[in-house]
Amino acid sequence: MGEGDGDGGAQPPGPPGSENRKKLKAGHRFNKGPKYAKFEGNCDKLKGNISDCTGYNQADTFVKTQERIAMYVGGSSHHSNKMVKAVETLTKPTITTPKPPADHGQEKSNLATKFLWEQEANEAIRDRKEVDSGIQKLYLLVYGQCSEALIARIQSHGKFKKVSDDQDGIELLKIICGICFNFQDQKYVPQSIHEAKKRFYSIGQGKFETAAQCCEKYQNNVQVLEQCGGVTGPDTALWQVICKAKGLAELTTDANEQKIIKTVAQERILATGFILGADHGGYASMIRSLENAFTSGRDEWPKTLNGAYHMMTNWKHEQSGSVSLESEGMSFGTDGSKRKPRDRSMRRNQLGHAR
Repeated sequence: MGEGDGDGGAQPPGPPGSENRKKLKAGHRFNKGPKYAKFEGNCDKLKGNISDCTGYNQADTFVKTQERIAMYVGGSSHHSNKMVKAVETLTKPTITTPKPPADHGQEKSNLATKFLWEQEANEAIRDRKEVDSGIQKLYLLVYGQCSEALIARIQSHGKFKKVSDDQDGIELLKIICGICFNFQDQKYVPQSIHEAKKRFYSIGQGKFETAAQCCEKYQNNVQVLEQCGGVTGPDTALWQVICKAKGLAELTTDANEQKIIKTVAQERILATGFILGADHGGYASMIRSLENAFTSGRDEWPKTLNGAYHMMTNWKHEQSGSVSLESEGMSFGTDGSKRKPRDRSMRRNQLGHAR
């Protein structure tokens, strides 16, 4: 007997992976390794509303988390209105101390007026301290909702040390907003501004995106543009139009008049950009109507972003049953049946063979 005679009943090895398939059929389960819990934030009431910088939808995630944080802060703060507005606009609340009465410091000052002023001043000081405390609590709240990848990006930001020392929740949100909208403070400043403007001018409404969602995305991109030092100020032609409409000199040096012109110009630019970025599938007739009205001498374009938003939300969509026909596309018969497009090259070949 040869050396291999003892293995007379052995089967030759199967193809690669056959043993694994047999084990699966027999009910064996393979160990896929430990499952890691998905990060959902440190605050139970904001569970699942986090900020991250690794997904393709990181900007949308930030906007949704920002909304939830604003709602949460509004329900847990003594100064709910101020804190909600601060989170939504990423600007610190300003609390002004009332001015002393005109006769303050004089011997015959009005005691009632003085007492009232002192009460209001004390309230303003107390409110300022409470708001500052709320912004510090906001810092811890926002930081606790950030993923590890985002925290690493935040800590490498140029402004992080000062923000961390001050426990400034609003400035922390600004840093996160810039990261999620792909603005990097380490970049060459002209490059950052160029890329921010490019994103701003390419904003458009998605097919399944509501006017409110588009407006929020639009405003966030404006915020990022302003954060990196870019502006949406007026060009020379727009400056001249506004000066003529307001009755102001084009070369005015008055600071208040210049501020008015810049504010009006920015609102018109934002309103026009928002309208032109609307989904043409649903709002092409609205844009065409504005263009036709202006050609006829009626300026019906909205002058503010808020006005543009209301125009979009209140616009009556046209329900058209017409079908756009293309020369090489599907055609429809009078009886409603579909006809396949004719292959003209095949017809020409047939004629050629016939000749």
